[in-house]
Amino acid sequence: MGIPSIPIINIDYSVDTYTGQFNAVEASRMGWEFNVQLMSSFVRQGQSGPLKDASLRFLELDKPNIQIIALKRKEADSQDRFIIRLQETSGMEGDLKIRSYFPIKEARYASLLEDPKETKPPTTNPIKSKFKPYQTITLELCMKQKTSDTN
Repeated sequence: MGIPSIPIINIDYSVDTYTGQFNAVEASRMGWEFNVQLMSSFVRQGQSGPLKDASLRFLELDKPNIQIIALKRKEADSQDRFIIRLQETSGMEGDLKIRSYFPIKEARYASLLEDPKETKPPTTNPIKSKFKPYQTITLELCMKQKTSDTN
């Protein structure tokens, strides 16, 4: 009987230094950036002509303690509906504004299973919402259809 093979396990880690007191927001952001690296892909169709700006943000949050932990197309639904999942990371509550590069037709709160919640929907353009400490917020966004005269 032979010696059983032992699998090789690779462990990745990151170390950071800072001065001053511990900052939960920065520590959380560093961990997410290390574990969930940006994935990009080349799109061969859809864009005609130069982009309007040298850079842009799909979504912009006005609070650093709120992180986008998921942005995806809604499961088994039309092409214009997306799910955005947000997480508060510092134990604070407050008001949040979300600006979108793409015009939003409708926004509504959803459960973690992406079912609509029977609550008053947030305002749009920008999206405004309240958040509680460590809360996860799931929003369903319906984008306005692209018109023929825009890039």
